[in-house]
Amino acid sequence: MSSNNATSIHISCYTPISERLTVPLTNWEKSVVDYIPLHGVRFVKGTTRTAEGQERAKAQRLNTTEGPKPRTRYIDYVFKTYYSCHRSGEKRQTKPSKIIAAKDLENYKKKVKKIECTANLVATCYKSDPNNVVLHHTGNHNHQIGGLEDLKFLPLSQVAKQLIEQRLREGFRKRDTRISIQNHFLRYSQANLNTDVEQSLGNEAQVIVHRDQMKESVKLWLTELKENEGYDTFLADNFDSTFSFGFVSPWQKALLIESESVCLDATHWILYTIVTRHPWTGTGCPVAFFFTTDHSMLPVKHFLYFLRYTVHFLGWKKITINISIAERNAINSVYPEVVIQWCLFHVARAWMGKIREYIKLGSSAANARVHRAIITDLKRMMWEKDTSVFLPMLS
Repeated sequence: MSSNNATSIHISCYTPISERLTVPLTNWEKSVVDYIPLHGVRFVKGTTRTAEGQERAKAQRLNTTEGPKPRTRYIDYVFKTYYSCHRSGEKRQTKPSKIIAAKDLENYKKKVKKIECTANLVATCYKSDPNNVVLHHTGNHNHQIGGLEDLKFLPLSQVAKQLIEQRLREGFRKRDTRISIQNHFLRYSQANLNTDVEQSLGNEAQVIVHRDQMKESVKLWLTELKENEGYDTFLADNFDSTFSFGFVSPWQKALLIESESVCLDATHWILYTIVTRHPWTGTGCPVAFFFTTDHSMLPVKHFLYFLRYTVHFLGWKKITINISIAERNAINSVYPEVVIQWCLFHVARAWMGKIREYIKLGSSAANARVHRAIITDLKRMMWEKDTSVFLPMLS
C-alpha cells in the first residue's frame, strides 16, 4: 500500500515471491521487512551464523577431539540468517468446552495464525561477494498469500503507519482516518479479492452471499417496501459504486413532516439516521435511514434533496449534526434557511482533546486540576444563551 496525498491511498496487488534475490548489504534487512507490502508475507527472524563463530567452534572441536581429527568444511559465507514464515509453528492446544460435542468441535474452531507453514527465508552474505546479500526463499506456503483469511494476520505496513501519522498531524480525527483507510481496503478487496461470505450452519450446507447479489437484493427489497408497504425509498444513481440508499416508512414520514428540529447522526459514517423528538414519549425517535460508503458531501446532499422534494419535508428550522464539514455543506445546499447546530457532546469532546493536547504543566496532578477547571468553565459557556453574557466569559 502506498499514499499519493494526505487524504488518499493506493493499494496494489502483491507480486510473486522470487526464489532468489540479491540485495545490497546496506539495506538487506529492510528488504526482508518489505516482503510484507510487496509479497504479503512476513518472515520472523531466527538464528544467525557467522563465519567467525563457525571458525571458533571448529577450532574448539579440533582441540578437544582425541584420535583422528574430524573432517571440516570450508565456510563460504560471512554470515547467514534464518527466517521462518510468521504462520509457522503450531498453536498451543487448549481443552475444548465440555458443552461442545466432539462431532461439532470443527465448526467452533477459531481461525489461528500458527498453521505449521514450512516456508523459510535464508539471508546469506558470501565471502565471494561481501557487498551483497542473497535472499533465498525455500519451501512452500500452505496458506493463500494475499487472501482475506491471510491478510488479517499481517501487520500494518510502514507506508500505512506514515499515512496515519501524516493525517493526524494535519488535524484529521482518528476515527475518520481509520474509517477512510478501512473503506479504501474494502473497495480494493471487493474489486480484486474473493469476497464471498461463508457461514457454516452446523451440519447444513454453507451459505455464500456475493456482493453483486447483495446489491440486487437491496434493490429488490426497496422495490418491495415501496410497492407493498408504502415506503418512500431512495436509490442513488451511482449505487453500484457508493452503496447509497435510504428509506422512510409511512409512520416515520408523518412524524418527519411535523418536525421542526431534528438531529442527523452518523454511525461510522456509513449509516445516517435522522432523529426527532417523539410527541408522545418526548424521547428521540428515528424517522429516516440512509446508507452510504462515500464520505463526501454529495451522497448526503442527494438524500436530503430526496427528503425535500420527494418526501416533501419542508418544515425544518434547526438541525443538529456532528462536527462535519461535509454534512454542513450538504445541508446548506439543500436547506439554506435551516439553522445548523453542532452536537454539544462532540463539541465538548473536541474541547477536552485540545485542552489535554496544548495545556501541559509540570505534573499529572497539576494538569488534571487545570484541565477540570477549564472544562467546567467551557461547559458553563456552552449553555449560555445571552450574547452579552457569553462574550465577556469568552474574553
